[in-house]
Amino acid sequence: MTNETRFGRALDPANEHDRDLPCVVRHPDAGGRCERTATMKLYGLLNFCEEHGEEARIGADMERHYDAGYFFDRFRNPHVPDLNDLVERELEAAVGRMNADGPSDENYYQALARAYPEPPEYVREQLLRWERDERNGGDLPVDLLLDSLMTVRKLMRLAHEDGEDWLVEILEHERQELAARAAFACEIADLQSA
Repeated sequence: MTNETRFGRALDPANEHDRDLPCVVRHPDAGGRCERTATMKLYGLLNFCEEHGEEARIGADMERHYDAGYFFDRFRNPHVPDLNDLVERELEAAVGRMNADGPSDENYYQALARAYPEPPEYVREQLLRWERDERNGGDLPVDLLLDSLMTVRKLMRLAHEDGEDWLVEILEHERQELAARAAFACEIADLQSA
């Protein structure tokens, strides 16, 4: 992350307030306290190392793009009156630009794997058991975890926009757990599809 955005900025080691801050990741399912120094700040208050920050930043960006996509999809509802051709063309152009600028699922999955490469053994066992149990008919753990992660990120964005920093901090702890579990669930899904 090279520039400042609405939700994050790169930390400047020359700035006394940005120097030697620890990464905020500490959830047991995420491997416990991250020992790396923070390089970026998201939501104005959460300090992340490069790997955890990249995953969190891409995920937050994906959530904003998906949310915008849902907004634009409302115009495609069959119960909404047809748009005039100028509005339709401009809407298509806007959606096309937004989709081209957004992060890909593949970029996110790679960032997730880099951020959480080694889940604790109990997390691995739980997810393998869950995967085995759901393979015969339920929603797969990877889908449920990624959907839950998207919901938590939306709640974090809304809390940040409303200035509810205390809620952002609480939700970050939940986001870490889901992200670490989703990283291993993606790995399981990849192994089984190969």
